[in-house]
Amino acid sequence: MKKRLRKYKIRYKRVFFAAAILFAGISFLYLLFHPVLLKASTIEVEINSEFKPEDQILFVLGDDKEVKIDGEVDTSKLGEYTINYKLHQYQKEVKIKVQDTKAPSITTKNLKTDMIQDIEPASFIEKCEDATEVTYHFANQEDFTKPGRYEVPIIATDQGKNETRTSAILERCEDIKAPTIEHSDKKIEFKQGLLPDFLEDVSIKDDFDENPSLDTDTSQVNFDQPGDYTLIYIGRDRSGNETQKTRSLTILKNEELNQKIVYLTFDDGPSKNTERILKILDQYDVKATFFVTGNQPSYNDWLKVAHEKGHTIGLHTFTHDFASVYSSTDAYYDDLRKIQDMVKDITNEEVKLVRFPGGSSNTISKQYFPKIMTILTKSLQDKGYQYFDWNCDSGDASGNNIPADTLIQNATACQSQYINILMHDTAAKDTTVEALPKIIEHYKSEGYVFKAIEIDSFAPHHGVNN
Repeated sequence: MKKRLRKYKIRYKRVFFAAAILFAGISFLYLLFHPVLLKASTIEVEINSEFKPEDQILFVLGDDKEVKIDGEVDTSKLGEYTINYKLHQYQKEVKIKVQDTKAPSITTKNLKTDMIQDIEPASFIEKCEDATEVTYHFANQEDFTKPGRYEVPIIATDQGKNETRTSAILERCEDIKAPTIEHSDKKIEFKQGLLPDFLEDVSIKDDFDENPSLDTDTSQVNFDQPGDYTLIYIGRDRSGNETQKTRSLTILKNEELNQKIVYLTFDDGPSKNTERILKILDQYDVKATFFVTGNQPSYNDWLKVAHEKGHTIGLHTFTHDFASVYSSTDAYYDDLRKIQDMVKDITNEEVKLVRFPGGSSNTISKQYFPKIMTILTKSLQDKGYQYFDWNCDSGDASGNNIPADTLIQNATACQSQYINILMHDTAAKDTTVEALPKIIEHYKSEGYVFKAIEIDSFAPHHGVNN
């Protein structure tokens, strides 16, 4: 019996070892033809998770550094991607499925509204967190056309078809309250021929309508006749409720209304030529405006003389360094404050007349801060300043020593009731000084008067290009 058991054990061992050798042989042959073993032929990956193709390799028959991996997986987008693993002549393709398996996390809010607003599921969503785009729909088709309180079931569905069910309260009301109109205490006062923005400091609010209409009724105002008048603001909400508010305004007599006026303007001074320009202006008894910089402080005494003679000193730029001035809105206003402080030290006045370096239409500012001119042209006026471009160009900015006859021809070719001529006051603009008498004589012969710019003077504005 013992002898027979020993024979069985020997036989079993032989069978086991034979099976092990056979399995090892088969495995070796399999690996020989499949030298790269992967976790799966199709792999599911959650959207926005980290995916590394090399982490999918279980075993390599050989050097794993020799395995080449081709293909890309964008885990930020749902979809199916393909990754190829190559080792010598062997190639294995794996499908990667980027999917969204998590339902949206939703926070709802209750809604109280009038009978006009369209009720949309999204109106009840205060916050939504999900890896993909979420759409909303009502769980039931309900009729919200009557006043009352409704419990509204809402379903949020993401791109992975995951759903979150929630609900909110809708309170539908009859709106019988008109909007309210408010404005500042600023007095509306302007000259004949000018038209201010009557809505610039006016606001309107409504309990339900986020965008009530606001109009002005000026039927009681005679814009051609100086005097005191009443302006009426009219506000309406979408439910048809209307409110009115009156406001006083004063139209002042405009001595310039029927005059033809030339505004001579000189940029970039003061300079050694400022004295010569002032002598010519005295000779012809005309006034002008100097938009100044801080680059030549040794000539600032001539600005004091100009101011005392009745000429206007305006603000151009302290540095005239485009890269610095237009690097940001803060940089622009920092530069403006410096030139404003300099002018105040000279004139003892808080000047708010501005000419942008390069004018409001300049494009060089785009190199340093896109859209800065769009921002500055609005914010400057909101701060109580006025900027003045020009509608007549002498052309002296195009170079130095341009023949005086050319400058005269350019500067006298303009025909408008109000003409603002661009010239420059620098040491290199001698021919501008030489051309000035003929320019003045031409416009005097055409019946024009010459005036210095004031805050409410004609202000040409270019089209903004940045």
